[in-house]
Amino acid sequence: MKIENLDDKQKDALKELGNIGAAHAATALSQMIGQTIEMSVPKVTFVRKAQIEKSKKFNDVPGISIYMDMYGKINGKILIFFEYKNAMTLTEILLREDLGTIHKISEVEESALKEVGNILASSYLNAISQVVDGILLPSVPHISIDTLAGVLSYFSIRFKDVVQNALWIETELRANKTRISGDFFLFPDEQSLKTIFEMMKV
Repeated sequence: MKIENLDDKQKDALKELGNIGAAHAATALSQMIGQTIEMSVPKVTFVRKAQIEKSKKFNDVPGISIYMDMYGKINGKILIFFEYKNAMTLTEILLREDLGTIHKISEVEESALKEVGNILASSYLNAISQVVDGILLPSVPHISIDTLAGVLSYFSIRFKDVVQNALWIETELRANKTRISGDFFLFPDEQSLKTIFEMMKV
């Protein structure tokens, strides 16, 4: 199966996975900070790396990337990207600070963002594990401050055998009247990609 040949049922199945993962993540984040966090998934799709590079989000806007390895029934890399201003707003909500008061990433903010990355990764992987019928676990998260282009360039050099295809989950978080958009990328290795497609025969 090729990425371009996903039919409507398979696309709907991907979107449902995203919605399940978002619901789990929203619950975990709400419990973490003691206030209601809502999450939605505007779009879920499989794409080639070149399609990410051609997207409007692949620009020179700096951001925060949280990345980690993925282990289990499928293997690969996970990359979560927030534009810098969205990452600052997210840390303000997590740390219960007034909006507009955090302007740089210190050790405290980095720790909070890593915890968000861990929650998002675990929630989405738990949803995907229902499809591949196996446990999926994320590694310890790492953080990079760069553009999405810069991070993908680094990934392409260091993990060139993996970063060719991606499950792209566009994510939106809402706390009170504040909206924060981010992007979750799962880059499976070649064998894992075949496993996902095989299990997605709906």
